[in-house]
Amino acid sequence: LWANIVKGYNPEKGCSCKLFAHAVTSTWNQTVYDPYINMLRGTTEAMSAAIAGVHSLEVTPFNASFAEPDEFSKRIARNVELLLKHESHFDQVVDPAGSYYIENLTQSIAAEAWKLFLELEEKGGYVAAFESGYVVERVDASAAAKDKSVAQRRITLLGANQYPNFTEVASDAVTEAAVT
Repeated sequence: LWANIVKGYNPEKGCSCKLFAHAVTSTWNQTVYDPYINMLRGTTEAMSAAIAGVHSLEVTPFNASFAEPDEFSKRIARNVELLLKHESHFDQVVDPAGSYYIENLTQSIAAEAWKLFLELEEKGGYVAAFESGYVVERVDASAAAKDKSVAQRRITLLGANQYPNFTEVASDAVTEAAVT
């Protein structure tokens, strides 16, 4: 997808068509009630990024959604990549996502992304579409649809809307952070 977009602008050098992908684990799905579960979520997200073949990865500290990350949470975040390398041996697998399903899914995502790109081009390019409010409108609509799907349990977030722990309460650190 990226190569096709760049080729349309006739780059002077072919290396412009090579994509460099950097991923950051999500803060959207982090919980404040049981922040240690965020370690598992971040590790799973990092694993997914590694399988996808990102070039660089930033793992968000497990308490970043409600507090300034401390030395412990930063250390855990840094060690996720070591866990994936030394315990799961992700560095020794040539193509962990080489299955038909993943390739098919990737093709469908690329096709939808291409449609969105062409839509933006019809509106005068990204800057013009952003200035007109179109981009923000689309992002807001997508976020609202995702929030609704989570609320209606059409999208599963383990521990949040699927198998929630109803006895969880916010820790003192969370409630103090909310007050300040």
